[in-house]
Amino acid sequence: MLRIDFHTHTTFCDGKSTPREMVEAAYRMGSGLVRVLTPECNRVVLQTRLPEAIVTAYRSAEDAKEKLTCAMEWADVIGIGPGLGVEEHAGVLLGTVLEAWFGPLVIDADGLNLLASHAEWQVLLAKRAMPAIVTPHIGEMARLLQKTRQQVLNDRIDCCRNYAKSQHLICVEKDARTVISDGEAIYINTSGNDGMATGGSGDVLT
Repeated sequence: MLRIDFHTHTTFCDGKSTPREMVEAAYRMGSGLVRVLTPECNRVVLQTRLPEAIVTAYRSAEDAKEKLTCAMEWADVIGIGPGLGVEEHAGVLLGTVLEAWFGPLVIDADGLNLLASHAEWQVLLAKRAMPAIVTPHIGEMARLLQKTRQQVLNDRIDCCRNYAKSQHLICVEKDARTVISDGEAIYINTSGNDGMATGGSGDVLT
């Protein structure tokens, strides 16, 4: 998984929803500075709830791309997806990250939904020298593989391992039992509990 130490600059890109859980988790893991790239409508909420975070707000898709480009020069790690949405600005953010960011990368939630509908971005993902980490739940895994939920549930290990291998990444397939693969090895985390069914828990993993 991803190690964050006190030197690390972490950037989260989000959309209409605020990524409070992600930011708090990053600080608790020991990230030195956390920047949140978010729409202007989230600025006051984030600065009130998380005054320690660096908030960079954007007003349009074009503004988002410009500010993300600057943030990538600052960041050591990028997380994208939770709260992102699937509107124009979301596609601009994910596309920019996949085209121009070559460091540690975690993609979750709407980032995965956007990937599932853009084959060209999955090609970019597979070409990364440093494998990204994707953290799909069963529904997101099904969309990425163009399968049904039941097909994924019936063959979770091979679905996880084959997707990781074909996309040259690390796949963390979330459910009551989490399956993790780099395309070769398989790890199964059996420590899940009903607390992880709470909305937002997956954002903490990101």
